[in-house]
Amino acid sequence: MYKKREWVAKSNNSICPKIVKKLNRISKEAIWFKTDYSGGPRVSVDGPGGVNIVDIKAKSCTCKRWELTGLSCPHAYACIIGNSERVEDYVDTFYTIETFKNVYSHYINPTNPEDHWPEVVDCGEVIPRKIVKKKRGRKPKSRKKGLKN
Repeated sequence: MYKKREWVAKSNNSICPKIVKKLNRISKEAIWFKTDYSGGPRVSVDGPGGVNIVDIKAKSCTCKRWELTGLSCPHAYACIIGNSERVEDYVDTFYTIETFKNVYSHYINPTNPEDHWPEVVDCGEVIPRKIVKKKRGRKPKSRKKGLKN
């Protein structure tokens, strides 16, 4: 945890580096898509695999990739770039450096190794567990009393 905390302190991005790499991969896929703006928040995106509808304000796409991952899909990426906006503004807060810092801000104190643990002198009588034999065959059907077949 200490290494991750130090690593994130050196970062100068607003998004985690692995997510930036994923966004770079998505940007390479997004060049194949053509956007068709209708004037509203919904955009029709045509490309390999057919037509998808992207709602930028709701952060949703008919391919469902944006909703599932929190990262924009190639269809949404094409729309965001077409609007001359920053893709980083549409990334889920889960992937931000600020969230990463909050997760790794806590400390876990070390404990003594097992050979330094105090000896247990008297813990009372240990009750052995009851051994239950598994019955052979099919289990009987549980019926509801009062109902006739």
